[in-house]
Amino acid sequence: MALVVNVLDLRAQYEKTGKGAFCRRHSTKRVYTHSMDIIDGILEELGIAESARLVYVSLLQHGETTARLLAERTGITRPSVYDQIKLLKKHNLVVERDIDGKTFFGAGDVRQVSHILGDHIERLEIGKNLLDKNLSELVAQTHAVQPKIRFFEGKEGVQQMLKDMLWYEDITVSMCWPFTHMLSVLGKDYLEEFSKRRVRDHIALRTIWAHGERDKKENSFTEVDTLVERRYAQAGQAFRMSYSIYDDKVVFISSAKEAYGFVVQSKEFAELMLMQFELLWNNSKK
Repeated sequence: MALVVNVLDLRAQYEKTGKGAFCRRHSTKRVYTHSMDIIDGILEELGIAESARLVYVSLLQHGETTARLLAERTGITRPSVYDQIKLLKKHNLVVERDIDGKTFFGAGDVRQVSHILGDHIERLEIGKNLLDKNLSELVAQTHAVQPKIRFFEGKEGVQQMLKDMLWYEDITVSMCWPFTHMLSVLGKDYLEEFSKRRVRDHIALRTIWAHGERDKKENSFTEVDTLVERRYAQAGQAFRMSYSIYDDKVVFISSAKEAYGFVVQSKEFAELMLMQFELLWNNSKK
């Protein structure tokens, strides 16, 4: 059975150990049809070169062998095979044995991959906590230019844009959200994973749905989600584009037909859009 995993970040994937696996950096979804693909994807996330991954996966699949046979199986030159083995041995992923004067190489305990992954995530967490702790001071000391408007194209671009919201905690987001159109452009798997992380970070939503979506059974923001307050626009108030307001940002997402989005970062603009949202909110039905 194919294994489908949505990628929001490294930690979220690690928390799903046993249920999912990592995706390649350039995509938001990867379909795994073999356990070796899972190993390959994890090692890629850990920065292990492709040639080294080929060697390790070959050893896992076929058992211990010589460098000559590894070169034949992987298509890598023999000198390069030795280089990859040297790298893998640093991670305790390959063991070496001498049998009758011949050197054989084999894959180490595959559970070592999990240990390496755990160490990597722990280091990332430490780095993130250190950065968060000093972020205000770093912002004050640097002269980075923050663009006021950023554009994103395509499904993956729009998904990446919406993830910005998940950097926040304990906030309330005001949204005009035509659910059917957003489901089409963002995808069900992405929205479900997004919703889980949003709830984890205590991000509440005030959403206005289109009038005709009141009876939708398919819903990523479920009724048991107490962090969502929903109202429905008046009849005749149809819209296909969404916008979300939080902090000093307003995020716009088009329908799948045009598949683009943009973020406006401006306190004044966010205040103006929030004022308009309140008018719609008060005029919408529960």
